[in-house]
Amino acid sequence: MAVQVNSTKKLTIPLNFDLEAEYFEDLLSDNSIILHPNSAQYKILHQMKLFTRAFRDGDKISFNEDLNIIASRVIQMSFLIRAIHLASSHGFKSEIESKLNLFKGSSVIDEPSGVRTRGIDKKWELLSGCMVSAISEDSRFDEHPDIRCTFNSVDLGLACKVLYTKQSDKQINRIIEGAKQIEKSSAEYGSVLVYISNLIDRSYYLPKYPRKHGEFTSFKNANTVMQHLRNEASSIVNNINQKNLAERIRYDANLKTERLKTRAVFFIAQIPTIAELNPTLLTSPHMIRVRNILSFEMDFVDKFNEVGLFLQSYSIS
Repeated sequence: MAVQVNSTKKLTIPLNFDLEAEYFEDLLSDNSIILHPNSAQYKILHQMKLFTRAFRDGDKISFNEDLNIIASRVIQMSFLIRAIHLASSHGFKSEIESKLNLFKGSSVIDEPSGVRTRGIDKKWELLSGCMVSAISEDSRFDEHPDIRCTFNSVDLGLACKVLYTKQSDKQINRIIEGAKQIEKSSAEYGSVLVYISNLIDRSYYLPKYPRKHGEFTSFKNANTVMQHLRNEASSIVNNINQKNLAERIRYDANLKTERLKTRAVFFIAQIPTIAELNPTLLTSPHMIRVRNILSFEMDFVDKFNEVGLFLQSYSIS
């Protein structure tokens, strides 16, 4: 597929990345968390402010990294902060505050290298919890599985897993960990939420093209790049041995017992891009059915996806 891009110094939508960074800094400060100036999270929040000054206010800012890489970090962090803000308005603030220490450690933002960090694993739990809290009741973080909530009067357990390998057997083993956690819990039903963004070729979505200093690339057509993500994510999911996965989730060969609670596996790809001069985090959800899907499960998938779309244009101001 040919990549059609513009080289630009302008964006078409109002940017509030600086306000989001300040909100998050205040949230951390209120919980006695001060980021070290050399920490990954401190640098990303600082880049959010610089990015806004450069492309909203027109300030002349000197960036010492490729602008598309900076844009990737800024867009991801913006989405997470928006989710935190939205969840706080749904009574989830105390749960969020219990997780804020993760920002004192390794980076929570995906980098082009796709290297695994504890921060990314924990980020996915936090982001999922925030998004789930907007569509459910009694949402809370737990140990095994990671999230518990009530959705359509059903007690749900949600296990959050991140994939870093394209080897099907290893992917299945990771997903089975979540199914085991759900089965051992007191939840009525459950699902595994699988983050597959690190398996996506990010170079397509923020391509490096020859351009003038201080400019970045933007896709001319947002639908084209969204369809590319859907196709790439579908290919990753389809390459998993789905029959083997379903059989292993349904039956515990070691205990020689059936697992009845995990009924589906949801795969989510989230990739930052700039399309039609709009910096955004594209989200593509996919599902593998393990058992006959109940009506509340389809409703959950739809609502979860709606939250992702809502956060793309959500403003904390």
